[in-house]
Amino acid sequence: MRSSLLLLSLLVPLLLAGCDNAPPTGPAEVRWDRDTCERCRMLLSDRHFGAQYRDAKGKAHLFDDPGEMMLSFQEKTKSDSKLQLYVTDAESGEWLDARKAHYSVGHMTPMGFGYGAHKEPNRAAWFLLPCYNESPTV
Repeated sequence: MRSSLLLLSLLVPLLLAGCDNAPPTGPAEVRWDRDTCERCRMLLSDRHFGAQYRDAKGKAHLFDDPGEMMLSFQEKTKSDSKLQLYVTDAESGEWLDARKAHYSVGHMTPMGFGYGAHKEPNRAAWFLLPCYNESPTV
């Protein structure tokens, strides 16, 4: 009886520790100027135009430009709605949910795609669009 209790007291913590195997969520911490873009292998250096997604297993896939993430996303993962997509704010460098962010074009981004993400819709710089003189009506 005593050996059964001892065995049980050793196994219970191991079993409980195994229950917290949920994949990580939220944007992964990026080691700027050290981590590389998954698509082009350049260093992630511009904190205002970073991008990443987490796959179903929680693995972070890092990119140096939102356009690179979208190409990779399109090629490899199609439209998996369970993926967590993140971009950095073009002004503050803060990580944003890419599906909730507002976008503008005409930025000087690391790979030249030109997309900038913004937390607020009024911060999306429509004046950067060469074909608009004022904000487009939606």
